[in-house]
Amino acid sequence: MTGGAVANTKTYLKQTSVLEETTMSFSRLADMHYQRDAHGITSWLNRYIIVVGSWHGNDSIRTCEMYDVTTNRWIMPPDLHDGTCAPGLIVVKDRYLYKLGGTSDIGKVEMLDLQNPRKWVTINTCNKFGRKHTINRCLLFELPRNF
Repeated sequence: MTGGAVANTKTYLKQTSVLEETTMSFSRLADMHYQRDAHGITSWLNRYIIVVGSWHGNDSIRTCEMYDVTTNRWIMPPDLHDGTCAPGLIVVKDRYLYKLGGTSDIGKVEMLDLQNPRKWVTINTCNKFGRKHTINRCLLFELPRNF
């Protein structure tokens, strides 16, 4: 469990917890660097948990973090070009992290090469939905090649 907000307040959390299935209780892990609520989240290589964006009351943020389950540490990949909250995330070919939707312009997709994470690349699509449309909390997955 990553981040969240205290109900009816503008208090956002940066804590991270894991559910211990044997005791059905949560144990604390290392805190994220930033408070996050309504962020995108995915995993990579069964070793990393990646969080992207967040909502902070009146604003979306650009920061990203990657948790290493073997070291209990958060590392900082590059920031997104545009702040967003509640984006969809998917890792393709165990290498490329795609961010789509959220509260940013949904005609844009951002991609980060996780094996060489220097900067996010913006991919402009031909979708022209307008600035008021959003894709929130979408689930993305790869389809088989023969689909």
